[in-house]
Amino acid sequence: MYICCLIELGKKKELNEVLSTYNKKHGTWNFDKYLLASRLVTDSNLKKFEKIKFIDEILKENDLKELLSEIISDKTIAIVGNAGSEVNKGSGDEIDAHDVVIRFNNYPLSGYENDYGKKTTIWVRNCEKEIEDRNSTQSYDLTIWGPDLTHILIPQSNIDILYDLLMEYRKSAAYIPYEYYDDIIKHSKIKHPTTGLLVVWIVYKIRKSLKNVDLYGFSFMEEKPSYKHYYDSNCKIAEDHDVDLEKDVILKLKKETK
Repeated sequence: MYICCLIELGKKKELNEVLSTYNKKHGTWNFDKYLLASRLVTDSNLKKFEKIKFIDEILKENDLKELLSEIISDKTIAIVGNAGSEVNKGSGDEIDAHDVVIRFNNYPLSGYENDYGKKTTIWVRNCEKEIEDRNSTQSYDLTIWGPDLTHILIPQSNIDILYDLLMEYRKSAAYIPYEYYDDIIKHSKIKHPTTGLLVVWIVYKIRKSLKNVDLYGFSFMEEKPSYKHYYDSNCKIAEDHDVDLEKDVILKLKKETK
């Protein structure tokens, strides 16, 4: 990960020093699991790098703003988080009535259709090992990976899924550039924004407003926030997220739209 961060930051001198030490001990071990590190391997005969290099090549071409703009331009959008704010509200049909429905991470639909709907246009997923792989990614218009994709170890299962997906349709996946993450931190003063807020911000920046964008399943929308997922009462959002401050940021963006 450190090597990838040095590549990302453009610190060539420090990178060369670290690489010299690393290569003496480990060679290119695990470079086939990191997007940025795989760029350092120039031997085309190393077959184990075939998939990761292909993924890196395509994702470099797939500009998130361009791909997302094509999908959400002039469309009604439902951004559906995993909080329990919609439980027993029967919002499912209302959510599905939107042109575009964006969902996150390990969301389930079976058994929750009445409150959370059954339509998914875009899947946004983080890169942690807790996020379950999905065989249904080919049905999405776009799968968006979190900004940490470029410098964390990618499990082989994710590499296989991404490779197969991009082989079939090259424009089916993209990742969030760190500029958006840094941008929302500077704008909101929130140190650790949720992926939900990050996506709201990206949509806002692309469309220049949140007109015809509706939010569901966000913790701040609960009458008494439990910070639990609607499908798993034992799973809570990270405690380092400032939900109250995120509410203020989103409401301000919505207000600017009117």
